[in-house]
Amino acid sequence: QKLMTAKSELANYGKLVKKTGTRTKAPKFVGGTSKSGIQQLKDDEGFRSKVYDDTEGIKTIGFGFNLERAGTQKALDSAGIKKSVADLKSGKVNLTEKEAEKLMMGEYPYFREAAKRYLGEDKWPPFPESKKDALTNMAYNLGEKSLNTFTNLREALRNEDYELAGQEVLKSKYATQVGDRAQRISGALSASVTPMDKSNA
Repeated sequence: QKLMTAKSELANYGKLVKKTGTRTKAPKFVGGTSKSGIQQLKDDEGFRSKVYDDTEGIKTIGFGFNLERAGTQKALDSAGIKKSVADLKSGKVNLTEKEAEKLMMGEYPYFREAAKRYLGEDKWPPFPESKKDALTNMAYNLGEKSLNTFTNLREALRNEDYELAGQEVLKSKYATQVGDRAQRISGALSASVTPMDKSNA
């Protein structure tokens, strides 16, 4: 039943997203290109100008930016954001949405590569773009270390058993933590693939 719901949500691809305040409502799909994949990630994370605790109690800000991981200050500096991690964590200063976008765009290539390492470089080139986006979304949300614990999901994807891959997402603890987001990712990963869907990126 969950898998059918996920597929139904994926079928709503292309609907516009509405925003309420500083939190973005996510659309019912995972984007089919890198550009829409980035937009989907923004919608899934939602923008928060002030520091907050994520589902694991980690200090987070902007579009799901982890303030507690190594290299956080370097990431801020690289994005041209002249604010300290300490001040952001304490709530002394906030992020603008533009600053948060810069941070996310600086991080996105790393997590795209993390998704590639997870699947395996041999399987990445023909992997459909919508599935690359879904894996990158998971990598950004979970972190590379946690993503790598999904060994059954990796095996299913490498074997191109996409139906099983979708089920692996939905039966995980991760799905209970992120709700609809897991439904969308499952829908993207389990969607059937035709030869024209193959990617060379």
